[in-house]
Amino acid sequence: MAEVATIATGVDFAKEKEIEESGQQMRKVDWLVKTQQRQQALTGLQSLCKQRIEENTGNFSEDSFCRLFSQQNVLHLLFRLFDHQSRGLLTHSDFIEGLKAKKRQKNEFVDLLDTLWYVFVKEADIDFDSFCRIFKSKGVLNKLFVLIDADKSGQVSIDQVMAFITECTLEREIVRKLDPGRAEKLFRSIVKDETKEMSFEDFKKLIPSKNKFFAERIFRIFNKDGSKSLSMAEFLEGLEQFCSQSDEDKVRCLFQIYDENGDGLIKLSELKAVLKACIEENGMKFSEKQLEELAEALYEDARGSSDSTSHPNSLIENGLTYEDLKAQMSKHPGLLENLSIRHV
Repeated sequence: MAEVATIATGVDFAKEKEIEESGQQMRKVDWLVKTQQRQQALTGLQSLCKQRIEENTGNFSEDSFCRLFSQQNVLHLLFRLFDHQSRGLLTHSDFIEGLKAKKRQKNEFVDLLDTLWYVFVKEADIDFDSFCRIFKSKGVLNKLFVLIDADKSGQVSIDQVMAFITECTLEREIVRKLDPGRAEKLFRSIVKDETKEMSFEDFKKLIPSKNKFFAERIFRIFNKDGSKSLSMAEFLEGLEQFCSQSDEDKVRCLFQIYDENGDGLIKLSELKAVLKACIEENGMKFSEKQLEELAEALYEDARGSSDSTSHPNSLIENGLTYEDLKAQMSKHPGLLENLSIRHV
């Protein structure tokens, strides 16, 4: 019996360890999944807005805005943007209190949401169905429109809608990490007109790199909704990523720069493109053959740097994962320091 108990204990311990390692691995890639899901939701929402915008004005009236945002598919995208942990539930502290913190001044829209939350679910978390009931309640979308229509023109553009939603759905951690006033001052030092967003040409003025390649990659990462310009909210969210001093965040930024198509893998061709830009940035000259050999050597070394026992899928032929790049940066810390974006 003692032997059986010993074996059972060993199995339980091994199982617990396996579960713990699995959980750690999920948390490691969680940031990438969240980033991709957020970008997909914002892009999807912008696409739906473009399909429903009024042809004669190019903007939304209050009526057309309310009709669009009462649709189930639009509300589902909005719910996903607020559901930062992908739990299928929103907590009062994250949703209502988060909106109050972001908007700062008291407004009727948030107060009405707060009241309806209590009426429908008291202090419980809300699921998607309850979320829809709240947003489809009388007056909610009208008050949301009024909040977006800051200049009281009776019309709002797609850019205004997307900028507002991008800002409102930021995680509170991002808002706490950065000084919004300082970020806004930097944004307005480039974009003087408060009704406009930051173009790529304006954005390049903030990037220390002389190479257009890096400016384009970083702009794409900042530009969550896939438009041709950056809203204040997108700028704030991007700064949080790129100005962080932690090695973890620096590697995340590098990974997104390398991963051109955003599929979660760095292809050999993508690595080669970045290396070519790095070499040009530093005024060095490499032949095409030398560049190819360097890219292949770094690629194979990065594949060999990761722990294949804990990440069996990281050594796949299709490309390098975030864990592969992270292991390579740990192996050669000088690479991380030299490739990090220090001043935005």
